[in-house]
Order: sequence, then structure tokens, then C-alpha cells
Amino acid sequence: MNLTVAATKLLANDELVSVGRVQTPTLALVVRRDEAIEKFGARPFFSLEVTLETPQGPIVLTYNPSDESKRIWSEVNAKRIVEEVKKRQSVTVTVTTGIKKESPPRLFMLRTFQGECNSRYGWSASKALELAQSLYDSKHQLASYPRTDCEYMPAGQANDALTIAQHIVKQTSFTAFAPLLSLAVPRASIYDSSKVTEHHALTPTVKSADFKTLTADEQKAWLLLAERFLMSLLPSHQIEETVVSFSHGEIEFSAKGEVSLNMAQSWRALAPHTYKPLPQVADGATLQMAGLRVVKGKTTPPKRYTEKTLLDDMSSVAKYVEDPKLKAILKETSGIGTAATQAKIIETLKERGYVAVKNRELISTPFGRAVVHGLPERLTDPCLTALWEDALGLIAAGGMKPGDYMLRVRGMCKQLVNDVRDSVGKKAIVGDKELVKNKRAKLLEQRRSQQSSSRASATAGLPL
Repeated sequence: MNLTVAATKLLANDELVSVGRVQTPTLALVVRRDEAIEKFGARPFFSLEVTLETPQGPIVLTYNPSDESKRIWSEVNAKRIVEEVKKRQSVTVTVTTGIKKESPPRLFMLRTFQGECNSRYGWSASKALELAQSLYDSKHQLASYPRTDCEYMPAGQANDALTIAQHIVKQTSFTAFAPLLSLAVPRASIYDSSKVTEHHALTPTVKSADFKTLTADEQKAWLLLAERFLMSLLPSHQIEETVVSFSHGEIEFSAKGEVSLNMAQSWRALAPHTYKPLPQVADGATLQMAGLRVVKGKTTPPKRYTEKTLLDDMSSVAKYVEDPKLKAILKETSGIGTAATQAKIIETLKERGYVAVKNRELISTPFGRAVVHGLPERLTDPCLTALWEDALGLIAAGGMKPGDYMLRVRGMCKQLVNDVRDSVGKKAIVGDKELVKNKRAKLLEQRRSQQSSSRASATAGLPL
């Protein structure tokens, strides 16, 4: 509250600058990502491809490491390696084959549900929460409590799992999967009471869904919950993975092929994927080289945030912190914001005109950037939240008195306000005021409409 008033009055010429311990670091994530993209300079690198002949057809092996320290950055070096390998004419390959298991995706918590909704339907985090809340409310009672950051279920609810699954396969979208119920089993790794926090995972309830009572978007939201729940009960997907490789000095050429062993009898039946096998090759076989070439590529910048990826980074913001103690605190508290507040934080950034949405991407506005660069740097740092959480933990454990904590907070606020005062004349928070004006006008209109609807509901049925 103190910093919002100070920044608004002293740095922004009465243009509202809201400041928050979660809101401001979240805005800084978007701004820094956008600036990193703009400053990014693509760097060329070179990968190698070798084509080998097999009785079942050609196979292409590549050298294209993701580790930048192992990449070939010089075209001269790439061509030199090509000429050296060409002299071999044939190579002896190593073939390894193994079975790997692909477990079903975890049950939804609010953040992952919001992220999936954003990826599939382009819904905002706020809309996804609104729909989950609607399914939960007493009118429908089709979903569990939505504001959860847990992906597990109490062991006692395992008995309801198959009942819920039977309701799911009665819906048209899932009737084809009814035969899979004979394979459905509640996993002990999911139904583990020791891992359940205040609220369990976001799932459908034992109540059968009547789509006639749901809007089109509510139907989509329920089907998403139902799909994830049904997946959780089905067997793991098994994949046979084969790797063919040979080495030339420190350069290892390889090709990987995969074959699904049980797609139709696993959770993958609900999310099919195409797998590419390799021609059959015996371990130790000598194969003739049919071609060898250099492929030029270039490094790519980081991707702009979507609401899904921003939610992910808000929850894993510790990866941007170097101090081991603060990093540990942010991991312990699951980052910045909570399942109940993160969607609102993103909506606030949009309403304030700090970020705009384009093609599902969040892009910082000039005003948003001015806020991040105009405020004291400490306010944009997620470590501030970590320090407060650490202090509150000490109070809970009896290691600090609440009065001492408040003295520290007051001292910090006074120092930060003084930092803002010192910035007057050196920094100014200005941006696209027309954009901000339009955003606020739209928000004001929405609020007036909501107030009008509330008054109409309150007076409905009253005598004139």
C-alpha cells in the first residue's frame, strides 16, 4: 500500500502504479523474458548426418547435442570431421534395446488444470478457475474443490475411483474406452494420504454429469478433468526403445527408434502418439555409408510466456534465485503466489495495462516495462517473498516475536519509500497511457454491468 501510493504520486504523475509482493516479481518475469528475446543474438552451429545402408532400408544417424559445450560451432571443423568420417566407408554399429515405462500424467491441481486449459482452448487462468469453480459449486457438484496445489488423493477415496470411471465412460466422448475399465486400478502412488495437503487433487466427483445442465465450456472443462482421471487408473504405457550408434573420436552418431507395445491397453489410448521404429539392425553389424552431410542450424531465443508457462515459472521461481537459503524457501513454499491467487495476479497485470495478450502469448507493454525499471530493484525480486516467508516461519516456531517482525516490515517500507523519493528526477514511470486508459474503461464498464446485475437480482420479485 505504501509503495503503490509512493510510486503513483512521485514517479508516475498520478498514473496508478500498483505494487505487490507477488504481482511485481511476476511482472518482472514477463518483462525480463521479453527483453531477453529482443536482445537475443542467434548463433550458428553445425550438426552432422550420416546415412547408413541396412537390408531393411537406410538409417540416418546424427550428431546434434543439446549441450552447447559439445556443439560444433565452426563450419570448418564440421567439414573436417565429415572428410575424416568419409574415409571409413563403413562402420560397425552398437545397437541397444530396452523397455521404458511411461506413467500417466498426474492428476490435476489448479495450476496444471489452468495450464492444460490454456494450451488446449486458449482460456485464461482466470476463466479456467471460474469454470472449475462452477463445476464445484452446489448447483452442479461435479468437481472437487478447485483451489488446490495437490496432485494426490486420500487413500480412503480409492473405493470411489471405479464408480467415477463408470460415470465417465457413459459420456459419448468416452464410451469407446468402456472396455478399458477391466484394466483400471487406483494407484497406491496417487491414493496416498501422507501426500495430501489441505485439499486433494482436482477431479470429477461420484455424481454423474448431465450435460444438458452445463454450458459448452463447462462441458469441455469437465471432459478434461474426466480424461485425466481416467488416465490415472489405466496401465502405464510401455515403449521399446532402440538406439543405433557409432563413434568417431569424441563424436557419437546415433539414431533412436521407438515402438509402442501396449498403446491400446494403456492410458495412451486416450492420448495416442505416433512412434517411429528403426530398421532392424544387429548389434555389431558393419554397415556401408551412403551419405554424409553438414546441417547448419542456429540457436533460438527463449519463448514468450503463455499463461501456462507463466504459472509454471511462478511456482518454480526458485530456479532464478542463486542464494541457497532463499532458493530452498521458495521451493518449500511452491514459488510466489498460491493456487487461489495466481490467476488473479495475471488478470491484474492485464487489467493494469502491464501486459497484453497476443496469440495466447503474454507481452509486456511499455508501461509494464517502465514499472519494472522504475521501481526499486528489491521489489521485483522474488527473494523478498522468501524473506517474509522465512520470518513468518520463525514466528510460527517461536523463534521471532510478531512485534519484532512488524518493526522490520515498517523499517523496510520506510527505506523503500525513501528509495522511491531518491528516484524522483532520475526515473519516471510512463508508458502507453491510451492502452491503460482503454483497459481501465473496459474494466469499469464490466464492474458497472456486474453491479447492475446484482441490483437487478436483489430487487427481483419485490413489489413496485
